[in-house]
Amino acid sequence: MRALWARIDVKKWVVLGSGLAVDVGPGSLRYPDAIVDSIGGQRALVATAPVLIAEVLSPSSATLDLGDKAAEYLRLPSLAAYLVLSQDKIKAWVYLKDSDQHPGPQVVSGASAVISVPAFGIDLPFADIYAAVQFDGAP
Repeated sequence: MRALWARIDVKKWVVLGSGLAVDVGPGSLRYPDAIVDSIGGQRALVATAPVLIAEVLSPSSATLDLGDKAAEYLRLPSLAAYLVLSQDKIKAWVYLKDSDQHPGPQVVSGASAVISVPAFGIDLPFADIYAAVQFDGAP
């Protein structure tokens, strides 16, 4: 979330944590780990038009985060990017929507990798995203 806050236009966008829901369809809410929404775009603890959604992947959530959630989120008209970040290695699955296409994820990995998010005109370096993360066996 810090990497997003440092790069977005805070006069237009807000980064929100896991307490906010996303309405993905009739009677269905999801609670992603991070959301970027327009300023004032929230109503009753629900993001109304999220532009970026990020999930932190765990072994128990992998199938859901990369399957059903990806399909539901990518149907949102406002969504430009869905990021799924690994918690046990420097790796992400990046879904970027452009026009009417909904491509599968681009897998990005390695400490020097960067995720580009054209909707905001920003780059998110893994060095910043994973700066405070210690992996098992790392000093």
